[in-house]
Amino acid sequence: MDCILRVGGEKFNRDLFLKTSKWSVDISQRKGNTTSFNMLISSKKHFKDQLDESLCFLKNNADKLLLISQMGGDIELDFGITLEDEQFCKNCRINVVVMELAVKLGIEINISIYQ
Repeated sequence: MDCILRVGGEKFNRDLFLKTSKWSVDISQRKGNTTSFNMLISSKKHFKDQLDESLCFLKNNADKLLLISQMGGDIELDFGITLEDEQFCKNCRINVVVMELAVKLGIEINISIYQ
């Protein structure tokens, strides 16, 4: 599955942020006063690979992610995990470095499990 960065909020000015950041996003939406966008961070199948790529993204874009928070945006990293046939559960460990950086940047972490 994929790791997706989700950003949005009623007070967040998506258009201004995207203009200054020059990020290329996959989905951009407006619902009432709320604007949001989604951006693919990793398309790796394995969770550890998604974590590695997301850590690089967080480190390389910390200034822009802090700007999102300062502009009133809510940030979420959504890791998509697939359970294989007959698999009851899957262990997905998030290392301390990723958690610490996510907290510092005001990012929530979500794990979406698909079967």
